[in-house]
Amino acid sequence: MTRDGEMPRPRLLMLLLSALPAERNATMLRLYLRHLDQALETYVAPARRRALQERVASALLIMARTASAHSDEQQLFVRELAHCAILPEHFAAVRGLYEGTETLMGLDLDVDLRWTRSHRACPGWFCRRGRDCSP
Repeated sequence: MTRDGEMPRPRLLMLLLSALPAERNATMLRLYLRHLDQALETYVAPARRRALQERVASALLIMARTASAHSDEQQLFVRELAHCAILPEHFAAVRGLYEGTETLMGLDLDVDLRWTRSHRACPGWFCRRGRDCSP
């Protein structure tokens, strides 16, 4: 729908975000998160991207904190939050999880999650192509 211009990009992102908390199938959740990331990176105009990234990362932080303990959802939300953190409070939350100053009941920082962090780390923070890495 977005590819054909039938749905505005922000509306697509909000639709994807609203579907995440209800999804219990880890495969579908991964797919939704991949679409969410792709929509942000590909379909949103650079001038509007940061505001939407902030909304997405803030929503993911809430979802990570409220997901069931020991669940795939919890792991996936934390991984995606680490991937798209953009505000200081996002960085602080992710950093706290890895340093142990913030905990989520049942979250196991397994090798995959730790690799996600180290793979995206830069001078103490997380970053991706085209993003400012400063806190």
